[in-house]
Amino acid sequence: EKLQKYKDVRGFRLHAERGCTFWRFNIEVELREKQQRIAYRINRGPSMAFWVPPRGQAMNIMFHSCNGFSASANPDDLSGPDPMWRDVLNTHQSQPFHVMIGGGDQIYNDSVAHECSLFDEWLDIRHPQHKHAAAFTASMQDEMEEF
Repeated sequence: EKLQKYKDVRGFRLHAERGCTFWRFNIEVELREKQQRIAYRINRGPSMAFWVPPRGQAMNIMFHSCNGFSASANPDDLSGPDPMWRDVLNTHQSQPFHVMIGGGDQIYNDSVAHECSLFDEWLDIRHPQHKHAAAFTASMQDEMEEF
C-alpha cells in the first residue's frame, strides 16, 4: 500500500455455518531474486503478511504437531504455556518461514468430554455394543459444536 502497489482480489465463499464463513482468495505472486514479504488486508481490516522464497531457492518450511501440553502437564514447569510458539516467532524474525504445516492435534478438545453432558453420558456407557448403538443426536451435535 505504501508503494501504491495493491490489488483487489475477489473472495469465494466456500462454506458458512453457525455464523462462521470460510473464504478462498486466489492470488498470484511472482517470485523475485530476494524473498518478499507480501502484505494484505481483508475488508480494510488490519494489515497481515506472509513471506515467499526467492526464485530458484527452497522454501523455509516449519512443521509442527501438537500445540501445547496435555491437561496433566503444568505449563510453569515447561517455560510457560507456549514455549514452542515463542521459539517459532523468534526464529521467524530472522529467518522467515514461507510455509507452516500443522500435522494435527493443534486444538485440544480434551475437556469436551467433561463439559458436554450429553457426550459425557455417552462416554459413561461401558457395554461396547450399547455404546456403538447409541444415537448421535442433534442435541449432542449442537452441544459439542457450541463447545
